[in-house]
Amino acid sequence: MLTVLFIEDTSLPGEVMAGLQEGGEKDGIVLDHVSSLEQARILTKGRAKSHDVIVFDLELVGEPGRDPLESVLTIAEGAAVVAITGMDDGEVAEAAVRRGAHDVLFKDHVTVDALRRSIRYAAQRAGFLSDSSAIGDLPLKTLFDGLEDGILVLDPRGAEGGEVLDFSFRFVNPAGARLLGLPGRDLIVSGFRYQADRVGLSGHFDWLIRVLEERRPTSVQAMVGGPNGRTWVRLSATPLDRGVVLTLVDLTPRIGHETQMRAALDEAHEAHETDISDLERAHRVAREREAWLSAITETMVDALVVIDGRGLVESFNPAAERMFGYKADQLLGQSINMLMGPEDAADHDGHLTRFLKTRTSKVIGIGRELWARRADGSDFPIELALSVMEPDGLPRFVGVIRDITDRKEYERRLMDVATREPLTGLPNRVLLREKLAAAARRARLSKHSFAVLFVDLDHFKKVNDSLGHVAGDLVIREIGRRVQDHLRPENGDLVAHLGGDEFTMILGAMPDREEVRRRADDLLADLARPYELDGREVYTTATLGAALFPEDGADIPTLLQNLDTAVHHAKREGRGGLTFYEEDQSESAARRLRVETGLRRALERGEFDLHYQAKVDLVTGGVVGAEALLRWDGLDVGQVSPVEFVPVAEETGLILPIGEWVLRRACEQTQAWARKGLPPIRMGVNLSARQFSDSELADKVGAILAETGLEPGMLDLELTESMLVEQGDQAVSALNRLKSLGITLSIDDFGTGYSSLSYLKRFPIDYLKIDRSFVMDLPDNNDDMAITRAIVSMASALRLRLVAEGIETPEQAEFLKGLGCELGQGYYYSKPVTAEAFEALIRGLDSGHRGRPTFRPRVVLGGQD
Repeated sequence: MLTVLFIEDTSLPGEVMAGLQEGGEKDGIVLDHVSSLEQARILTKGRAKSHDVIVFDLELVGEPGRDPLESVLTIAEGAAVVAITGMDDGEVAEAAVRRGAHDVLFKDHVTVDALRRSIRYAAQRAGFLSDSSAIGDLPLKTLFDGLEDGILVLDPRGAEGGEVLDFSFRFVNPAGARLLGLPGRDLIVSGFRYQADRVGLSGHFDWLIRVLEERRPTSVQAMVGGPNGRTWVRLSATPLDRGVVLTLVDLTPRIGHETQMRAALDEAHEAHETDISDLERAHRVAREREAWLSAITETMVDALVVIDGRGLVESFNPAAERMFGYKADQLLGQSINMLMGPEDAADHDGHLTRFLKTRTSKVIGIGRELWARRADGSDFPIELALSVMEPDGLPRFVGVIRDITDRKEYERRLMDVATREPLTGLPNRVLLREKLAAAARRARLSKHSFAVLFVDLDHFKKVNDSLGHVAGDLVIREIGRRVQDHLRPENGDLVAHLGGDEFTMILGAMPDREEVRRRADDLLADLARPYELDGREVYTTATLGAALFPEDGADIPTLLQNLDTAVHHAKREGRGGLTFYEEDQSESAARRLRVETGLRRALERGEFDLHYQAKVDLVTGGVVGAEALLRWDGLDVGQVSPVEFVPVAEETGLILPIGEWVLRRACEQTQAWARKGLPPIRMGVNLSARQFSDSELADKVGAILAETGLEPGMLDLELTESMLVEQGDQAVSALNRLKSLGITLSIDDFGTGYSSLSYLKRFPIDYLKIDRSFVMDLPDNNDDMAITRAIVSMASALRLRLVAEGIETPEQAEFLKGLGCELGQGYYYSKPVTAEAFEALIRGLDSGHRGRPTFRPRVVLGGQD
């Protein structure tokens, strides 16, 4: 049964999702369905392995500064990943697969059957090839497909109590499948125990368990193979991550040489024992056999060394001369210990003495890996197969030796590929988890805690966008080096590079939070120093999250989940510092999830409404406009303040459909008032940064104006200073396209951002809205009075009209009017009210200048709802 997590893409055809859900368990698929990445994180929190397959949309709105695929891979932790994209582009699909996806589907071609096939294929491919989250972007399959030695990666299958019950095949290269005598895909459909009887490894399960528990490499010889024949192989088991790497070396050539040599010696010995009448024939046969034996040993690729019971060399073939750098005559009669280091030499003497006393040995008859020493003093790894013969009643030990330097290099490359991030060479997520588990074991034994820091670079995408990815990679490498400078290896410190601009540090044996904060502050200061790139200085800052073991998580999955929560909380609260995990952050994350979930249904449920606040001419008292303000009363979450839900909508991208709804509804309402005979009201609508970045914004605004029939001059779009300045030339172009529609434009909350004449001159703005923070203490605060006068003067010089926000008293209104401010809004005139209340408000006012409703002096209507 496959467990599947589907992170919903609302643009996927509904019948596909319905069909997948209806199929249920009869199709072998158990489906969990969430609507966002954050929901997925909460759903999978604390699980050792969340799901077999994760299906998501490549265009899904991800976390700030992260690509959606990158976010999904952090959730997957061993799951296969199926990406769905609306871009029918083969390069997009290929790039996604290179970066870790197991399959990619195009939305236009997605059917229920296609999705089921893709889910099964991805699960099978993930099991057969490798864990892509562990190997990054390196071509692991290509690397090991060409090896003559078999490579198998086995994952343990456990019970509740932690006992290993079986192993599954995570990876099998072609040579491994050939030596086992079974197709590779046959191996991944069942466990090791089932296949062991078929391939001759039924007695090796306990051996693998010992390798896993003792965490050290071990080798044995075995005969393996399927129905079509068996082969002697050398089995080398090495613990890796959570499983075991099994290397199979074909011993057929070496055993063939040994068999030939034994046969020659036996026949020669038998010839010497024949009757004296056959002595001449026996001598001839012996000479022939010796010549044959000599030819075999001369042509062997592996080294052949024969020693006597004293450990002295009796035979040393040419391959041994090439391997060790000695001539045969230099070693004949010398101790075999000349070919070993001191430690291995001592072990050898012990094994030899034990055998001569007991005639039993732990090393004869099996293969061993050890280090040998060349004539020049250099050490190198070898594989030694040792046997004993006694043709004349005295023992002779025959050693066949293979130089395994290349194999060890492959194993090292395998370990690096599996545990190192290729850009920085630092430990990756796999090795990080292994080190975290080791740190947790030490902490439990020593009763000490340790800290984990998550280092997330702020707005690093801007470096890549402005300088290119090559320059960005150079900065990432330098950041990795700087972070390493802050480690204390003697305490068990470690830094891992999780990919992109994210690093995680283990700070071992940390006494308290103050020490963590001090070291974090030092790191932040170091990372804030400029980076030199071709004579140019590049600056970046970082946001850190911190969690302590076991205080913030008694197991590794919980600890990492809470660390992730701390980082996300830090980003929402403001970047550039350190945030420790607190329990209320999880509550905040759960609340945010409920808000996000509710937002995704709010439009279709009709839960949004608009309220309107009057804009008043300060000279005439006439109502000349209104500002549309969004309100939300959710079925599941109740009334939610815009301060809470608008940032969530912005981060998730939901602000785009919501903002379009607000614009259309405000224009429709303005037309509805006009049809009822109310005087013309210019409608103000706020734009978010995400909306303003939409290249189709002007087209959408024009379409809504045409659809509703509203005169363009009656629509005023309000933008903040920050979104204009951050987009620079693009903002000028976007504003000009909007102005070409005939609408007016305002800068909202003016004075709280950049307030620079240089950018005001560039932007085609009609109104400046003075922020309420400068109005609330007028006319008593001298600083606010000076700032307000400066804003009025600036606006006058640029021929811009002014709107004062937050007017609550007649004194404020009079002061602003005296300065030359033209329009005002605030509780002195009216709270934001419903469309019906706004209409009643207008109709209830006395008719004033030019027939426009007018507020009489000292009348406060803010209490109306």
